[in-house]
Parts: sequence; C-alpha cells; structure tokens
Amino acid sequence: MSEPRRLSEPLRAPESAPRPDKTEHAPTTGSAKLSAGGRRLAFIGLLAFILAFPYLPFVPFSVLGNVNVAAQYALVSISLVVLVGWVGQISLGHAGLVGTGAYITGLAMGGLKVGFPVSLLWGAVGGMLIAVLLGVVALRVRGLYLAVATLIFSWIGQEFLFRQAWFTKHSSVSLAPVGKWDTIFYWNWPDRKVFYYGAWATVAVAIYLMANLRDSKTGRSFFAVRGSEVAAASLGIDVMRTKLVAFAVSGFLAGAAGTLILVGQQTVTPDAFTVERSLFFLAIAVVGGLSSLGGSVAAAFVFAFLNEAFFRIKAFEGYLTVASAALLAVVLLLYRGGLAQIPHDLAPKWDTLRSKIDPFLNPVVDRFNRMAEAIGRFVMGHVNRLRGRLPSGEEPGEVVIQSSSPVLTLLSRLTGGRIKAPRAVIRTEAPLDLGPPKEEGEPQVASIHNLPVNRSTDPDSVAAVVPFNKVARKSVVMAADRDERRTVLAADGITVKFGGLVANEDVSLKVCEGEVVGLIGPNGAGKTTLFNAIAGLNQPASGSIELFGQNVTDLPVHQRALLGVGRTFQAIQLFGQLSVFDNLLVATHQHNPTGMLAHLAVTPRSLHAEAEAREKVHRVIRLLDLRDVSDRRVADLPFGVLRMVEVARALVTGAKLIMLDEPASGLDNTETDRLVELIRFIRSLGVSILLIEHDVKMVTSVSDYLYVLERGRLLAEGPAFLVARDEAVIAAYLGRAVHEDAAAEAGR
Repeated sequence: MSEPRRLSEPLRAPESAPRPDKTEHAPTTGSAKLSAGGRRLAFIGLLAFILAFPYLPFVPFSVLGNVNVAAQYALVSISLVVLVGWVGQISLGHAGLVGTGAYITGLAMGGLKVGFPVSLLWGAVGGMLIAVLLGVVALRVRGLYLAVATLIFSWIGQEFLFRQAWFTKHSSVSLAPVGKWDTIFYWNWPDRKVFYYGAWATVAVAIYLMANLRDSKTGRSFFAVRGSEVAAASLGIDVMRTKLVAFAVSGFLAGAAGTLILVGQQTVTPDAFTVERSLFFLAIAVVGGLSSLGGSVAAAFVFAFLNEAFFRIKAFEGYLTVASAALLAVVLLLYRGGLAQIPHDLAPKWDTLRSKIDPFLNPVVDRFNRMAEAIGRFVMGHVNRLRGRLPSGEEPGEVVIQSSSPVLTLLSRLTGGRIKAPRAVIRTEAPLDLGPPKEEGEPQVASIHNLPVNRSTDPDSVAAVVPFNKVARKSVVMAADRDERRTVLAADGITVKFGGLVANEDVSLKVCEGEVVGLIGPNGAGKTTLFNAIAGLNQPASGSIELFGQNVTDLPVHQRALLGVGRTFQAIQLFGQLSVFDNLLVATHQHNPTGMLAHLAVTPRSLHAEAEAREKVHRVIRLLDLRDVSDRRVADLPFGVLRMVEVARALVTGAKLIMLDEPASGLDNTETDRLVELIRFIRSLGVSILLIEHDVKMVTSVSDYLYVLERGRLLAEGPAFLVARDEAVIAAYLGRAVHEDAAAEAGR
C-alpha cells in the first residue's frame, strides 16, 4: 500500500490567545439543589407529622392498617425508582428481592433472636447482596433481555428458593415487647400504632437519603447512565460500577421492605412474592411517576386503599391485579408523568388563585423570608465551623447552595418563588479572585479556572465570567515545527475490522499540544470509526494508541476520559432528563473525590466538593453565554443550542484533549461562525483539539494540521491550507481530479 503523502511547509501563524477583559460585569447567582440544612428541616417536619398521625381523631383502626401497608409499598416503589427511574435498568423481579429480605429477617429473628428494628438491617443487607449478585449476572444484557433476566430470578424465588425448608422455616415470627411497661421506651411492635412509627420512620429516612443521593455526584451518574451510557463513560463514569451501585441501593431498600412486611403481618408465604407481585410493585412506581420519590409515596397510598376496597367489596374480589394493570395502562398511554405530574399541571390554576389572595399572603411571605434568612445564616455558620478556617491571607470564595427540600420547594412554588429557601454559603479552598497576575509583566495564561471576574460585595454571588466572544486576545508563542511540541495523542497503525469489513487500515495520526487537528474525508471514509477507536468504543485489530505518553490501547472509555480526554458526538448524546446546568455538572464527575456514603449523609466535604463543581459550571455557562437556557431541560432546546451545550460539557471536564465529531452538523452559518470562534478560544486555553468535520471551509479555517481519510486509509496529511489545495484530496471529495475538470471545460 502506498504511503500517504505528507505536504510539508511551515505552519501558518497560530491564532491569538484571549486577554482578560478588565471591564466589570455584574455577578449572578445560580440555583443549586443540595443543602444539608434544608434537608434536615424537611426531615424534622416529616417526622413530626408521623408522630402525630396515629392520634388524630379521624384515623380509625382500619385506616391505620392501610397506611402501614402503604409504607411497605412506598419502600418497594422507592427501590424501583432508583433502579428503573434513575438508572433505566428494568426490573421485573423485585418481589424476589422483597421476599429474600423477609425470609432473611425471619432467620435473624427466629433463629438468632435478633429483634426489630435491628433485624431491618439483616433483611436490607440480604436484599442488597442478592441484588448485587443479580446485577453481576444481568449486566451483560440490557433492555428487554435485562427485564427477562430479572423475571427469571423472580420465578426462581417463587418456585424454588421460597419453598426450601431451611430458608423459610422462620416464616412466622412473634415479636416480644421492647422496654419497660408504662415508659416512653416501651415498644410493642405488633401494635398497629407502634408499628406505624417504625414503618414510616424507615420510609422517611429512605426518602431523605435517596433525595440526597439524587442531587449528588452519584445521582447524576445514575441519570447519565440512563440517558446515554456512551456519553457517561466519555465523562469518566464507570458504567458497570454505577449499575452495580444502583442494584445494591435498590436491593437494600427492597430487602428492608421485606422486613416491614414480615414484621407487620407476623407471617409470610411464598404466594406473597410471585411474579405477578413483581408486576404489581412496578405498577405502583409507574403510576406514581417513575423518577419521583414523592410520587412513589402517593401511589403507595392509592394502591393500599385500592387493596382495602377490593377486599371489602365482594363484587371486586380477585380483580385487584386487573385494576392495577388498567391503571398502569392509563398512565402509560395518557399521563406519562404519573401522580408526580399533577402538581405541575395544577400550577397555572394556582397562579390564578394566588393573584386573588396576594394582598393577604404578602405579609406572611415577608415574615417567612426573614426567618429563612436567619436560618440560612445559622446553616452557613454551622457548615463553616465544620469546615474549619482557611490559611490566613486567603480570602475564600463563596458559592450558594440552596435548599431543594420538598416542603420548602412546595412553598416556593405556591408563592411564585417569593418564599425563598434557606441558603448556605460554602467556602472553597481557593480564592475566586482570578484577575491579572500579581507580578507585573508576567504573561496571563487563560484557562477555565483563570478568567476575568468581578468580585462583588454580595456574599451570595458567584463570580461573573466574561463571555468568550468578548474577551480580547493576544499572541501565544508556540514552536513552529509541530515535531518540537509535546505529543498529546499518537495513534500508530490503527486497523479496525467489523467481521470481514475493514473500516480503518493502518492509519496513523498525532495531535500535539496546543493545536487543532482536522480529520476529513468523504462519507464512509472511516472517520468516526477511527474516532471511536481512539476514545475506546472500538477495539482495533492492530495498532496502538497513546494518550499523554501512556499506552491506552486496552483501557476502557472511562479510564481514557480520566487521563484528560473529552469529546462530543456526531449524534448528540446529552442527558434528556437533566437541565443544561445538570448536564454540565455531570462533567465534573471525575474531579469530585467524594463517594456515595458522603452523598447520603451530606457531609461537609461533599458540600464543599459540590460547591466547587457548581462554581466551575457557572463559569463555563457564563463563558459560553448559556445563562438563558441553563435551567431548561435539554429536550426542550433547539439543535444549535444543544451543539453548544455538548461542547460546553466537554469543556467542563477540564480535558487537555477534546475530540469534536462533526460539531457544525445541522448548524446555520451564524451558528457555525460562533462555533469557529469558540474552537479558537478553546485552543487558546491550552486545549488540543481533534476535529471531524464535513464543512471543508470551516475545518480548514480553524485547523493547524489536517489528515485526510479515503476508504479507511490515510490519503494525505499536512498543514491545512496546503491539504485543501491538494488535487488528490479535491478528487476524493468531488469524485474526479481537478485537471479532468479543466480538460472537460476546454473541450466545450
């Protein structure tokens, strides 16, 4: 095979770098979703309601029993929300996990004499271990095949495991009272009122912990995996590990629900954990709203009282499964959001009503806001005391973390946002003053962390960053010969085969530090295939790939991302359930050192990491001027904005090499010009770029060096302005050589 022709001539002068604009800009504050103080306030309010409910005059004995059943349903539904709603792993076998938790609880209580609520941990851990084992087996499949795998597990539990005498010999338990009679420490768990406290306290803790998890790094990784596994991996998320964590959390909650069922009923049978029961549990989660914790609780009440109605009305006896299926069908066909969607649909009507009661509501709102500010100051002081003081001489930056607790969020919605939840100001380890260097004459190096800002006297403000298209530029000194620069990416002799089809054959390319390298070629030339081989989505049949001097040929996608590689996709791979802000926040995953336990407990360290991540996203949003759409879901945005959001997400990763796969596809001329300006700006930040693009004019205008592929082989390489005039390259695009066109024209 002939060698690709290398067109040699000195590279043209590189584009200039941005110079910070010293003009002051008004800072903005952004909303955040995580607040330890707000969550604790919501939890205390929920706990107070639980304590008062059994003694309310309108609560008869039978209603209390149904509410206890609703607690069991709610816990199972929450476990399904985590696995199915947040991670997208369809489970038709949750009755098996619930049954496992129930029978393990029986073994602990009957055989080991472990009392309730300590036995709750036994059932929860048992359900978690079985769920992890199921996850390990099922992770090789997805979609329908995963659903079938979980269905088989439920059937095995129903027909085999739950009929083994050694496992089910303690299916009936009797709970002895705990504590001394006539004291507040006396707990007779079989009593409905007492059990009510244990059951709903368990549900309250589960909601609190899962809400914390949802709004954390771990929760965002869940939603990212559901939205696009490929995009999640490209941001440094270990997809397999994330799925296993979701299975573990879901199994833990399902096992705890099994404990509540055994303790509440005092006995269980295999018929309570059939395949049909798995479908019943899934119906509860779907009717409530598959991603909603609050919807799960609401649907649990609906199904618990449906169960009571179908038990008491003889004509309905035996038709509960049919009614559940019918309700599920209605939700799937007509009301996809489930019960959780009702508050959103009623919001316009409430706005009309609120306009009539505003004169009476305003004094109450003002009083509440004063109280909220006081709470915010208290939370801020508490968190800062836990964080400790920074070294003297450093002025800490401050980022607002605003509560999203259910109670305060509801009050904010009902009053049109005039009631504001308490806000905690979290210290960052480094100051936010990112102006000119202290030493006069020192060159200013632009970066995501070093942009012109304005320090405001408002303690709740986030530093304002100048948009990239308004930042002045100055020249950046770079070696004229690319061989003298550090190699960021080196692909050597890459051959990719799909069966008998050779998509790439012996292709070599490199990207050096601080340059834009274009990869062009006609349709079907193998550009995206080569891109995916570099990123780790395709395994080359031969050849090697080095990133930043390290051989990564056998590394998975997420580990390559951790080395400092970001990318966009030919078909946009954003996370549809998340807002623009949260899509960008997912990209901070690899720089957030906190783990799931810290997210569950909302530790000061996790709050601090969250504050730093949000600060970085705010900077990029202002840099790319995406403030107007930052709170909108990406599913509601036009195509051109989505392209910009995807580039912004790659930028948030802080990667030193960004791979752009046809970023101008679908853009109009104005949007393309803006993209070109953005690429030049990113390059001036010291980021290297590998670019695939069909718009030859665009790619040659922005690239320092070009590689041309044709039919999977490297046709030519060289400086962009030389490659664009090469006859072989023109022939590859037009189908014939330039001299043939000239001869045809002369013959007319």
